[in-house]
Formats: sequence, C-alpha cells, structure tokens
Amino acid sequence: TGAGVRSARLYFASPDGEGLVAENRELVETPNLHDRVAYLVSELDRGPKRRGVRTLPEGTSVLHVYLDERGLMTLDLSTAFTRGFRGGTLSEYLAIASLVRTVADDVPGVRRVMLVSGGAPVATLGGHVPLDRPFEVSDLR
Repeated sequence: TGAGVRSARLYFASPDGEGLVAENRELVETPNLHDRVAYLVSELDRGPKRRGVRTLPEGTSVLHVYLDERGLMTLDLSTAFTRGFRGGTLSEYLAIASLVRTVADDVPGVRRVMLVSGGAPVATLGGHVPLDRPFEVSDLR
C-alpha cells in the first residue's frame, strides 16, 4: 500500500535573523505521534529549501515524545541539540521558537511544549532562555 502525503509547515530563521519564516513541505503521512514529530524535527535539522536559515544544531533528533490530554507535549531531543548550540540570545530564541511553532502547527492539540535533552531536564540551551518550564504556543506566535 502507498503512504499518504500531507502538507506540513516548518519554521526557520528569516534571512535577516530577526524572526521566523514558514516553509510548506509535502511530507509522508506517519501513523503515530513519535514518527510524525521525529520527521518534522529531521526536516528542521536538514534546513530550509528556500529562503531562511536553519535554527537547530546539526544532528538534532527526537528520542521520545509524549502528548498529554491537556495539550502538554514533552519533547526529548538528542544531546546534539544542547551540545551543538552556538549563538546568542536571539539565536537561542529562534531555535526554540522554530521547534515549538513547527510541532504546534503540525500536531493537533499541542498547547504547550516542554523541551528536554537526552532524557534529562535542561536549564537552558545557550544561557539566555530558560528551559525549566513549558513554552506556551500562544506566546511564540
């Protein structure tokens, strides 16, 4: 049987580095939450095909993902996410915002996103944006 295709919206840094730009892509439809989010993050890791600048450290991938009944997604990323980050406050914000906006736009029911890495809580990605609490999707629009 053939796999279905669906449209997904990915967010990358704008060319001027001041915000995010959306890029629509046709992706293979995946049957479960983990596979869908892993596919989205792998596409973010690959970077934009058009205008825009990649936001994630190279090699970032999904280890685990969980979505509870209240819309809290816990996203456990590989340690490449924290170990490979280089940048200042704006770069850190854009990396986090691109992840949160991408999964929230493409996974129904996501209202908040908690980021962890390697199965453990992370205080911050680069020393500027705290990661000790979930991000409200509505705050990153």
